[in-house]
Amino acid sequence: MKTKTTLNQFVSLKKIILYEREELKIVDQNLIIRVESNRCYSLIYFVDGTSHLASKPLKEIEVDLDKTLFLRIHRSHLINIGSVCSILRGGKSRIKLTDGTILPITSEKLHILIESIKRFGDR
Repeated sequence: MKTKTTLNQFVSLKKIILYEREELKIVDQNLIIRVESNRCYSLIYFVDGTSHLASKPLKEIEVDLDKTLFLRIHRSHLINIGSVCSILRGGKSRIKLTDGTILPITSEKLHILIESIKRFGDR
C-alpha cells in the first residue's frame, strides 16, 4: 500500500530552497551552521565547510528558517543553535561555533540562546 506524502510531512523535514542560476538546491537546515549578512546578500555557511551566497537579505533568509533551530544573535548573524560549542565570557560575550567561528552576542540574546539550548537539548 502506498502512503501519500503530505505537505506537513515535507515541511517537517526542515528543508530550505537555495536558488542558483540553473537549479534549485534543496538543503537540510541542520546542515547550515550560520548565515551572515553581506549587504543585500546573505552568506550561508554549511557543516562541510562550503558556503553559498544567497541573493536575499538576512531578514528574508531568517523568515525561511525554522525558528526552533535558528537564532538571530546580532544584526549581521543568524546561527544554528545546535552549532554552538561554547560561550566565551569576559568583557563582551561571544560564542564559538563548531566550525571555529567566534561571533559577538548581546547579553539579551545570550539569555535567549541559553534557554534555546536547554530546549534544543530536550528533543
